[in-house]
Amino acid sequence: MLIIPTVLLVCGFILAGVLLASSPGKPESFLDKDGRPLNGSISEKIYLNINGVQQGMFIMSKDVIDDLKSSNMTTLTAKHVFQVGKALYERDQ
Repeated sequence: MLIIPTVLLVCGFILAGVLLASSPGKPESFLDKDGRPLNGSISEKIYLNINGVQQGMFIMSKDVIDDLKSSNMTTLTAKHVFQVGKALYERDQ
């Protein structure tokens, strides 16, 4: 009789541990080639009260222009920006 509640309790603790371990509680910064935070990037977690309920969200963004400059492009056209943006999106997926 005591075995079933014990097994359920242990399974609950294991599930809670897995969820806490895999949950993104802290956003990672965008880093450059040397491992330093990338200039022009933002990576933060904020909380807002919406209709009396506290809601959390991640804000993550980086400046694509730095990636364009590092690729030695001298002129920027809409086609170049689209191609680099698409490549960055595919790389991050």
